[in-house]
Amino acid sequence: MFAEQIEQQTSQVSTAIIKGIIKRIIFQKDDFHILSFMAEKTKEPITIVGDFFNVAPEDDLTVWGEWESHPKFGHQLKVSKWERPLPSTMEQIEKYLASGHIKGIGPVKAARIVREFGERTLDVIQTGPDVLGNIKGINREQAQHIHQSIVERMEEQHLLLNLLHLGFSASMAKRAYKHFKSKTVDIVKTNPYRLTEVNLFGFHKADQIASHLGLPTDSSERIQAAILHVTEETTKSTGHCWLTRDEILEEALKLLNKNSNVSWESAEKELTYLSTLDSQLVQMGEQIYPGRLFRAESIVANRISSLTSSVHTNRHFPLHRMIELYEKRSKIKLAKNQREAVEAIFQTNLLILTGGPGTGKTQTTRAIIDIFEQVNANAKIVLSAPTGRASRRMSEVTGREAGTIHSLLKINKSGKPTYDTNNPLPCDLLVIDESSMLDISLARRVFESISDDTKILLVGDIDQLPSVGPGNVLNDLINAGVSTVRLKEIFRQGKESQIVINAHRINQGKNIDIAVNKDDFYFIAKEDPEEIAQLILRSVRRLLQKGMTVEEIQILCPMKKGPVGTTNLNRLIQSIVNPKMYGASELMSGNEVFRSGDKVIQTKNNYGKQVFNGDVGIVQNIGSFYDEDEGREVMSLTAIFNGETVRYQENELGQLSLAYAVTVHKSQGSEYEAVIMPVTTQHYVMLARNLLYTAVTRAKKMVILVGTQKALHLAIRNNKISQRNTGLIHKIVTKG
Repeated sequence: MFAEQIEQQTSQVSTAIIKGIIKRIIFQKDDFHILSFMAEKTKEPITIVGDFFNVAPEDDLTVWGEWESHPKFGHQLKVSKWERPLPSTMEQIEKYLASGHIKGIGPVKAARIVREFGERTLDVIQTGPDVLGNIKGINREQAQHIHQSIVERMEEQHLLLNLLHLGFSASMAKRAYKHFKSKTVDIVKTNPYRLTEVNLFGFHKADQIASHLGLPTDSSERIQAAILHVTEETTKSTGHCWLTRDEILEEALKLLNKNSNVSWESAEKELTYLSTLDSQLVQMGEQIYPGRLFRAESIVANRISSLTSSVHTNRHFPLHRMIELYEKRSKIKLAKNQREAVEAIFQTNLLILTGGPGTGKTQTTRAIIDIFEQVNANAKIVLSAPTGRASRRMSEVTGREAGTIHSLLKINKSGKPTYDTNNPLPCDLLVIDESSMLDISLARRVFESISDDTKILLVGDIDQLPSVGPGNVLNDLINAGVSTVRLKEIFRQGKESQIVINAHRINQGKNIDIAVNKDDFYFIAKEDPEEIAQLILRSVRRLLQKGMTVEEIQILCPMKKGPVGTTNLNRLIQSIVNPKMYGASELMSGNEVFRSGDKVIQTKNNYGKQVFNGDVGIVQNIGSFYDEDEGREVMSLTAIFNGETVRYQENELGQLSLAYAVTVHKSQGSEYEAVIMPVTTQHYVMLARNLLYTAVTRAKKMVILVGTQKALHLAIRNNKISQRNTGLIHKIVTKG
C-alpha cells in the first residue's frame, strides 16, 4: 500500500516532492489546512498539513515537505512549499475555469471559451477582455472580470511560488500583493525592508528574509530600515517627539551588529541621508524627528498662532449680568476662578481649563456652554473627547451629545479626516474633555479641522499621566503661554469623598488618609505578590456579590508582567467571572483565550472598524461566518464597542486584549465605579506620583489598593516626571 511505501522511503529520506489532487479539506483555520491528498499513481490518500491559500477539493498541487509522525494523527507530510501547476491541456484548462475559482464561469461557459482558444486559452485571456467578446453568454462587464481574475490568479501563482519558502504565510503574501501589485516579488527579493512600509513585517522579520536571501548585512537599505525602526519604536514607547542623533545611532548599531559589523560612520551616513528626506526624518541640530511628528508639531504651532492672533474681543453684551442670571437659573454660586474661565472664553479663541477632582471642571464647563449659548442663540457648540468612554461621560454630565474626536472629524477607513484645513468643522465652540490624553498627532487633527473663528476649550487635568502617544500637548500649551485657568478649590461634595481627598494628598506628596467611618477608600497591606493577586481576586468576587458588574470594576496595574501584572490578573479574573464552558466556542490569540462575555480592549487604532486604541468592549459571540473575499467559512469574534457591533477574524485578534485588568496608561479618559490597584515594589520602575494619582482619579465610588506601605510611599514621593522630548513650546513661542 502507498502508506507502507512511504514509510519505507522515509526510513532513509525524510523529504518529499509529491504531485496530486486535494480530495477533501479535513481541517482549516485561517491559512492552516489539514488536507486529504491523493498522490499521482496511488490508491490511498495521504494527509498533508501546512499553510495554503484559496485551495479547494479537486485542485491539482505539487507539494514539498518533510514526513513526520504525529502522536495523534499518525504519518503526515508537513508542507513547507507548494504550487498549483498551471493547466496545460484543453481538458485541464476547462476543468480549471469551471472549478469556481473564476467567478462568472461555469462548466458551459468554460467549454465555450476552451473551444474558441484551445491550449492557448489562459495566455489569450491575459492579453485583454476584448478577446472574450465573441463568446456566447459573456457580456463586456463579465469579460473584464474574467480577464482580471485570470491575471490575478497567474500573479498569485508567481507570488506563492516565490514567497512561501521565505516565511510568508499565504495571507501575508496576499497583503503584500495588495500594496505592491506585480512588483511584489522583485521588491521582496531586492529590498525586503520595504515590507515595513505596510506594517506587514517589522524590521526583525524583514531582516530574517534578507538573511535567507543572502543580501549584504551592510547594505544602505538595511541600515536605513534599522534607523527608521529604532526612531519609530523609541518615540512610540517613550512618548518623545524627537531623539538625539547619538541615541538613534547607538540603538541602531546595537540592532544591526547582532549578526554583522556596521561601522558608526556607515550608520551616520545613512542617518544624514534620511534626514534630507523630510517624509522620513527631520533634523533640527542634534534633534532628529520622525517626519510625521515634526509636521504635526509645526501644524499645531501654526494653527495656535493663527487662532490667538484672530481674536475679536468686541463685546456688546453684559457678561457679568449673564453670569449672575446663569447662577440664579442653576441655583449655584460660581467661584472666582470659575467666573474667570467664563469671562476668558470670550477674550480668547483658545482656553485651557485644568484642575484636579472635585474642583468644579464639569460645572465650569456647563456654565461656559450655557452662557455662550445665551450670548449667541444660533451658536453651534460641539463636545468631544479622545475616547468613547470619556465622550459618553461628557454627554452624561452636560446633558448634551458628545462624541469621540475620531467620529467628530469623520476619519475614514484610510485614516483621512473629512474635516481639515480645506473643509473646516462647522463649529463656533469646540469643547474637548480629557485633553491630557491628546498626543501630538491627534492634536494636529483637531487644530487642522477648525477655522480661525472657532473657539476651543480644552478641559483636562495636567497632573495626570501624559498621553500614551508621543507628545505632551496640554502641558506644552500651558508652558507656551496659552490662556489657562487652573481650578484649585475643592467643593463640598469633593470634601466628603476620600477618593477626592486622597487624590489631592497624593498630588501634594502626602500619604493617604483613610477614615474608618467611610467606605470608599481601602488599603490592604500584603507583601507577597502571589498573595496580592489572590486578594485582588477575592475583592473582585466580593464586589460582584455586592451587585457591581464586570464593566463597573476595573483593575489598574502599573505593568503587564509579573504575578500582579495585567497578563496574569486577566487570566485569573477570567477564570472566575467567565470560565470555560463545555461546548462553548472560544478563540485563542497568543497566550490569551477569548470567550463570549469577556471584557476586551482595543490596542491599536482601526479606522476601518472605527474602533480605537483604548476602547473597551464586550465579546458578544464567537462562531463562523462566510467570508466572501476568502470564499469560505472562517472563525470570527463579534464584540460591542460604543454600542456598535464589530467583527474580528482570527488574524485580527492581535488587536484585542482581555480588559479585566489594564495598565493605568490605558485607563486614561475612563471612569469606573470601583478601581483595584496592586501597589508593589515588583513594579518599582513604574511607581510614580502621577501614575498613582491617575489610577485613583479613575474611580467614582471606591478605590482598593493592595500591596505594601513601602511601595505606596515610593510612588507618592517619586515626583520625577519623565521629561518628554518635544519642540512644541519652542515652535509656538517663536511663532508668537
